[in-house]
Amino acid sequence: MERDTEAALRRRGMELVGLILIALAVLATVMLRTYSPDDPSLFSATDEAPRNALGLIGASLADPLHRALGWAAYGIPLTLGVWGLRLVTHVGESRVVARTVLA
Repeated sequence: MERDTEAALRRRGMELVGLILIALAVLATVMLRTYSPDDPSLFSATDEAPRNALGLIGASLADPLHRALGWAAYGIPLTLGVWGLRLVTHVGESRVVARTVLA
């Protein structure tokens, strides 16, 4: 009985982590899609209000990601989303750490 409860709690915990990763993937995608080079950030000082959907924080994160990685920056939300789905569906959850390091 106790092992069943522990296993169920572990599964629900993994599902919660998966949902959090999916939410982070959605936020990162929105942040990158609403990127504007005219937004204020570390590389651009301006008095204009940021046009990024996530505000100043989104603009400050999206600018260096776009400058350093370009289109490859979209790999970050893609990776987060895929791992989130894998954790929610319990596919390959035992290999999360090793595969995340490789990603």
